[in-house]
Amino acid sequence: MKHYLFILSSIISFQVLILYLIQTLSSDNPFDLLMFLKSFLISFFFLLLLTLIDYKLVLFANTSKIFAGHFWLRVFFEVTILVLLASAFVIIGNIPFYGSVRNYIESEAYQQSVVAAVIINLFTVTVLEYIVQLRKNQKLIQENMQIQYNELKNQINPHFLYNTLETIRMKAKINKEPEIEELVKMLAKIMRRNIQVSDKKVTLKSEVQLIEYYLKIQNYRFGDRIHSQVIVDDDVDQDAKVLPLIIQPFVENAFVHGLESSEDGGNLTVHVSRDVGVIVVTIEDDGVGMDYYQLGKLRYAINSGEAAEKGHIGVSNVNQRLKLQYGEQFGVTVDSTLGKGTKITIMMPFVFGE
Repeated sequence: MKHYLFILSSIISFQVLILYLIQTLSSDNPFDLLMFLKSFLISFFFLLLLTLIDYKLVLFANTSKIFAGHFWLRVFFEVTILVLLASAFVIIGNIPFYGSVRNYIESEAYQQSVVAAVIINLFTVTVLEYIVQLRKNQKLIQENMQIQYNELKNQINPHFLYNTLETIRMKAKINKEPEIEELVKMLAKIMRRNIQVSDKKVTLKSEVQLIEYYLKIQNYRFGDRIHSQVIVDDDVDQDAKVLPLIIQPFVENAFVHGLESSEDGGNLTVHVSRDVGVIVVTIEDDGVGMDYYQLGKLRYAINSGEAAEKGHIGVSNVNQRLKLQYGEQFGVTVDSTLGKGTKITIMMPFVFGE
């Protein structure tokens, strides 16, 4: 709380200074303290409102998917709103000196004051932008530490499970049970990847292969009730390096939350394509989908890094890992319609080598 009060007092102090400069530079008369106080009192609550609006503006620009990967669009948006807010601030602050809005706009001091007000709002937005980015970076660091802890914790027992699966596979092979042998083999490969997982990059091909193993296991379970496929476009170089276990959590969630509870089953498609320097992975199902409230909760969890509701496996962790590794323009977006299905889009850069 003290931290925010200090920030607010610093911004308001700077705003008061600029208000003083506006009055001094826009008038040939000596500084009038009474008129200055009158102008400040009139604009004081607007100053608080302006700071709040600036904060909401910065938060919106940092979290909205509209600006994801579109840096210059975000700059244009912030500058446009900044100028509009500055103009409104100037007009309200100078009404006591000119009697009406029209008189002030027609005066010679208007343009000079607008420039000064733009400076003050630029300062405000810059400070707030720094604070928001600092908080996001701290959260990403904490999230990464939690991920590393969870990875270490989850490595305690899976070794025993993996060795047990390998024993079962060998028994199935000896007893000439090829389907069981193949099923256990694929499950063991998935288990081995989970045991070995770290932030060391793996090839896209190995990630796709992991998804294929998972889908084949689910095919044994659901048969013809759920149809799944993996499509990798020909122009996608599968030797590209990616973070491990980026796709699998969303495929698993598609089954758990989208398809298993659907009476008619459904379809799941994993599509890997490329854009300019970007790998685009979509996981799309035609299951039960989500309503607006559920979708909002999941989007908030993904963007904030906080845990989603129980059962959503690793979705916020994936997004935070991508942003921590590659930057804010990459990550995860989700769209869903109740009764029609869900579409997850993962964006990450083409990277070769470590």
